[in-house]
Amino acid sequence: VALSVASYLKYNVLGEYLYPWDLFQAKNVSLLKDYINTGIPKSYIFIISVLVLAVIYLAFSKNSLSLRWNIRYPAAIIIVCSVLFTYNNPANAQKLALNHSMSFLDAALQDSNYVQNGFVGAFTLNILSNVVSEPEGYSEEKIDEILDGYECIEAGDDFSSPNVILILQESLWDVTRLNGVEFSMDPLENIRKISDTENTYSGNFITSAFGGGTVRPEFEVLTGMTTDYLPSGSVPYQYVKNSLECYPQMFSDLDYKTIAMHPYLSNFYMRDTKYPFLGFSETWFYDDLVTIEDVQMTSRGKQASDQSFVNYIEYFIEKTDEPLFLFGISMEGHQPFDNKFEENELEIKATSDILTPDLINTVNQYAQCAVDADRAIASLVDYVDNSDEETILIVFGDHAPTLGSNNASYYQTGLFNADRSNTFEENLLINTTPFLMHSNFKMSESSMFASQKDNYITSYNLMNAAVELINGPQTKFMDFLRDYFKTSPYYNLRMGITPTEEIKSFADSHKLLTYDRMRGKQYSVER
Repeated sequence: VALSVASYLKYNVLGEYLYPWDLFQAKNVSLLKDYINTGIPKSYIFIISVLVLAVIYLAFSKNSLSLRWNIRYPAAIIIVCSVLFTYNNPANAQKLALNHSMSFLDAALQDSNYVQNGFVGAFTLNILSNVVSEPEGYSEEKIDEILDGYECIEAGDDFSSPNVILILQESLWDVTRLNGVEFSMDPLENIRKISDTENTYSGNFITSAFGGGTVRPEFEVLTGMTTDYLPSGSVPYQYVKNSLECYPQMFSDLDYKTIAMHPYLSNFYMRDTKYPFLGFSETWFYDDLVTIEDVQMTSRGKQASDQSFVNYIEYFIEKTDEPLFLFGISMEGHQPFDNKFEENELEIKATSDILTPDLINTVNQYAQCAVDADRAIASLVDYVDNSDEETILIVFGDHAPTLGSNNASYYQTGLFNADRSNTFEENLLINTTPFLMHSNFKMSESSMFASQKDNYITSYNLMNAAVELINGPQTKFMDFLRDYFKTSPYYNLRMGITPTEEIKSFADSHKLLTYDRMRGKQYSVER
């Protein structure tokens, strides 16, 4: 009952159900409760009350099931052994699930999993699929076959080791996409202006998350791997046990200082223990950042402000003598949005004949987050343009925001269909966020961006495109991903694309390479 209540509350906030791996965050529940903006339904309260009364009745009635120890212990052993031998390997678990018309494939898209199998069935499937098993056909020969013909190339002669600043801007999304909603100002005015400037590429970042689950697109951007292979909603870092060949590690090998910075809890999503496996030499979280005397941590929207976040980035650039690779995750734009700002703090006003007053307030509160993010990014771009150090700035939004319980704003404005049968074009509006690449030096030609603006790039190819622009080194895996992009610049499971045979071949190969690099023998890693 407690788990089902938690699942109800999580779905109202994030539009996602409760997953077994969420229990890893149980120690942070006192902080997570701040994001809950809905109450427990009366029906739940009634059921819980009945259960409590039943327990009290049984306690006082002194009813008992009289079984001697010589019956209890053997029975317990038989039950435990039955469960262990039933689920002792993926094949047995899969067979049992299929006997009950359930499939582990549902775990890849949790909406269908929970709708079809109910909370208990879906939660059980997720527990059983929690261990990443070796995919069918995995072998050294298969990995060699996939990468055959792709090249490993060292950095170009004109690679100048520029600073690489990669920013995950929390919940950055173009809120003007909501139908029937008008704004008193453009919340992304500066980003649109920067997109027209020299040495800038921009467009749409195709994400693997919605409303929450920042860690999934984060992991894909940093590693080039896909989380489509993992159970939807899971935390990729829970499967990371060893060092990975990925972008932070690549820059570390190029004698960069590699820093990860996030003004929030160090243990959230296991970042404090997993970032070193990705090649970060330094990690700075909230408790570390507030000790820096040269920068003042300011609060805005009940989180670390985006402007102070940018100030910390500038601080690290100035204090670092060697080339810098910095990955930063902002916090101001994090939900909840209902009462994030006081009325006198709002500079933007949303109006709509479609949305209810409560939802207009939520949209308005979020729009102020977008305005603040837009200004902070513009401030950082200005800093980069006036810096003597060659620097490329890469900014992307991790996912669209939750706007009301059960994503009500999206349904009321027609971006979500009632039966969740969105078209590809509708998915492009919902599952893409702004991205921006800007440098203070002339970048190389791009094979992935057709024009300066209005480009599309998947999360797992974002850094691949950026490294190409600075003429950095290229691995066979990166060359494979570039070829994948030419076949489909859009593909992930969330997009709802019916794959052609060619796309399916690339997607299956990408999953095999992800397993190999994260949990396998690392045949695809450059030796």
